[in-house]
Amino acid sequence: MGDLAPFWRKWQKNHARLVFVYIDEAHAQDEWPIGNHLHPSLPNVAQQPKKTEDRVRVVHESLIPFLRESAPALLPDPSLLSESGKKEADPGAGRAEWVIDPPETSLFEQEYAPWPIRLYIVHDKKMAYIAEPKNGMYSLEELDARLSPLLL
Repeated sequence: MGDLAPFWRKWQKNHARLVFVYIDEAHAQDEWPIGNHLHPSLPNVAQQPKKTEDRVRVVHESLIPFLRESAPALLPDPSLLSESGKKEADPGAGRAEWVIDPPETSLFEQEYAPWPIRLYIVHDKKMAYIAEPKNGMYSLEELDARLSPLLL
């Protein structure tokens, strides 16, 4: 996938929202450990979170520092998440929205099968498009073409 920040800014101006749902940790040491030997800034999560507060801790201790170094445009607005993982405020302009799929239920993961990564376009409360990766990547051009008739 190309540079997401300019793509997101373009569509944000057209009233699109970019929301990330944090599901299972991809490479927890007790599940599918690869460590951070591939890239030193990759998060190194010891255990797959089993409780929401543990997943929130992983976000604060691993994911946010990783994004700060590797993809600052995707950082969540710090005012959006409390220590309990619940949203405290409406999303602010200029920041990605992040929500956490509670590991106690994994409702989003069970309902939408997003593993390992999936991109969705939801329009008028309906699923308008589910992107499929090609060669392990997504095309921003394809997403752009899918969004254009919906929002322009």
